[in-house]
Amino acid sequence: MHVKKFYSLKNHVIVGGPFEAPKTLIWREDGILTIGTFIARVSRKVLPRFLELRMKFSIAALGLAMGLACGASTPASAYVFGFSGPDQGNLLTTDQGTAAVQVTGWYDNSTIDLGSHSASNTNYIVGQNEGTPTDGSVFHDFFVFDISGLSSGITTATFTVQTWTVDTSFDNANQVTYSLYDVSTPISTLEADQTGQLGIWQDLASGNLYGQYNFSNSDSNSYVRIGLDGAALADLNAAIEAGDQTFAIGGTLQPVATPEPLTLSLFGAGLAGLVAMRRGKNQPKSVK
Repeated sequence: MHVKKFYSLKNHVIVGGPFEAPKTLIWREDGILTIGTFIARVSRKVLPRFLELRMKFSIAALGLAMGLACGASTPASAYVFGFSGPDQGNLLTTDQGTAAVQVTGWYDNSTIDLGSHSASNTNYIVGQNEGTPTDGSVFHDFFVFDISGLSSGITTATFTVQTWTVDTSFDNANQVTYSLYDVSTPISTLEADQTGQLGIWQDLASGNLYGQYNFSNSDSNSYVRIGLDGAALADLNAAIEAGDQTFAIGGTLQPVATPEPLTLSLFGAGLAGLVAMRRGKNQPKSVK
């Protein structure tokens, strides 16, 4: 059967969490809609409205569930690089050449998957996603660069990275600080599927500080340039002189503070969302 690629989504709830790489939405001529593992029969005429309702329902349900289940000390949430995936614009630029990003990923410290990493997930979210406060997930990310074409003697280096989605609103802050660190974990171990590796998660956010950048929501969907300091230059030159083909950098977001109690506000947001959906459904159609 003939299959058409209708369009791709990056920021809709129905595509998956911000901690997953973007999925492609497929619409077939027989009306079957597929988004990841979600399948439904939807006509082309009502597809835009269907997506809008799906998103509103997901947001409303999330607000109701969190309002009913969360205690007064719900973990905070702020993240950078949400919904991210591979991007050719992610580069390490030096005065001795340019190194492309070869592998990206994240490790988390949730109570469910302590120190977990999926080698097939290229997303590089950092911080805490508002959709995952119940298990305490805090993400640290990493980037592995191909330095085979670089020469030693580097005196300046800048990391250019696509921001995708930046969300600091849940921390009630205008900015959050993204910090880059050295990585002592062997790169083959870093890139592999892992569970229970809290040490790797900690490694990505400790050691030699390489650089920092203050992110705000306005940085979403853009490229930012992060200058690397003397510690990064020294380690990068040492790796090149040792004949290494790859070089890794880890990242963490600071701070991730605890916000005020959210139970009533989340419950109210959920109810408001459901009421809005109901009104939209009952609203009379205009006659032309």
